[in-house]
Amino acid sequence: MLVCRFPEDHRRSPRKHADPTVRAADKKCSVQITFKTSGGIAYFPGLAAGKTIDVDTLPQDRQAEIRRLLESTKFFDLPARTAAKPGAADYQTYTIMVSDRDRQKTVAVSDPVPPELARLVELLRELTSR
Repeated sequence: MLVCRFPEDHRRSPRKHADPTVRAADKKCSVQITFKTSGGIAYFPGLAAGKTIDVDTLPQDRQAEIRRLLESTKFFDLPARTAAKPGAADYQTYTIMVSDRDRQKTVAVSDPVPPELARLVELLRELTSR
């Protein structure tokens, strides 16, 4: 399970919220995902800036699905890049950067997307196309 991490002094505090330096924003699980698409036939580098999703601002069902997908794919254990198939010049590459409090991981995958990452890529494409 994707776990929120709290400052050590907050966890050991004998009184609830005793440390005034621990802000409310630091007490919740903050997950941000930057998603970028590059390559493909209609690729225009100037229009290909990544978009960042603050997972905590999404509806609860989307938050839960993203966290479940990150866990089930073992995202933080994936290699930084999946091997592209030969002749993949016109395929798109998806770069996914996930920041979870004290962890950060960037993974690049190319078409055809590995089955275990297909739903995550599909969901991120949907969320960043708005």
